[in-house]
Amino acid sequence: MKAEGGSAILRDRSHHGATAMRAKPFLLQRRLWRSVPTMTNEPAAFGRPYPRQVAWRQGLLTKTHTLVYRLSGGRLGTTLLGMPMLLLTTWGRRSGKLQTTSLLYLPVDDVLVLVASNGGALHHPTWWFNLQAHPEALVQIGSARGRVWAGPVSPADRRRFWPLLLQLYPPYARYQARTDRTIPLIALHPIDTELASFRRAVKGTKRRRNKMKLAHEA
Repeated sequence: MKAEGGSAILRDRSHHGATAMRAKPFLLQRRLWRSVPTMTNEPAAFGRPYPRQVAWRQGLLTKTHTLVYRLSGGRLGTTLLGMPMLLLTTWGRRSGKLQTTSLLYLPVDDVLVLVASNGGALHHPTWWFNLQAHPEALVQIGSARGRVWAGPVSPADRRRFWPLLLQLYPPYARYQARTDRTIPLIALHPIDTELASFRRAVKGTKRRRNKMKLAHEA
């Protein structure tokens, strides 16, 4: 699939949204969002976001990273401080416009796991609400782009993924302590072949690196 293909598919909703939303996969995905008891829709009583200056710097870093990632065609920005990063493009539930942001992700099993931490703020991040309204999104990892279906992880998978995410980015534990809302974990299921193939390649590379590490330690 060409780089602009996924964006074109998402933009098509602006012209044929009513028809597209009737598609069976979309309806199944909406039911998935509602059926998995993740407690993410319960209102939070408290949350402590970043201080204003820290939030401003964080926002600037995210915007700069996203811009560099896009302009370089994925040659730059695939990692940030050693952590894997992707670009997620969602359909704005209120603006009706495409919104892209860079996010840390965990490749596990056959999905890409995202964390809707929002730094421990009272509310979930905007992209989380966008995915609830429109579960189909576009993901870019390196130069590979493809569509994904987004849905919440099951409680069992959450218990399995959360320790892995803390290994990847320990501050998530601090973010969870800042708020009484359960920070949602989102699973992105690749639709397009290019992204699925890239996902398998990444998984295979990590297995080889782990084997080399174990052999070295032995």
